[in-house]
Amino acid sequence: MGLDLLDRLIGLLPKLRVVLLQGRHAQASWTRLARRSPDLVDNVIVLPTYHPSPQALRARTAAERQARRDQRLLTYIVVADILHRQASGDS
Repeated sequence: MGLDLLDRLIGLLPKLRVVLLQGRHAQASWTRLARRSPDLVDNVIVLPTYHPSPQALRARTAAERQARRDQRLLTYIVVADILHRQASGDS
C-alpha cells in the first residue's frame, strides 16, 4: 500500500530531481520502489542519510556519533546546494 501511494505521488511530481532518504526504512522503501518502477526514479538524485531522531545517533563511541552527525549535516548541505542550483537555473 505504501509503495502504491509513493509511486502515485512521485508520478505527480514531474520536476522531482532530488530525494533525501532519512533512515534505513526510507532507504529500503526507495530501493523497493526503484526495482518496481525504475523509469519513475531514473532521473532522481537520491541522497541517503541517518534518521533525524536521537536514536539514529546511538553509537559505541563519541567519534562515531559525531561522524553520523557530520554525515547527516553534509547531506543536508548537498541537498540544499542541488535545490539552489535548480532554482537558479544552473545545472
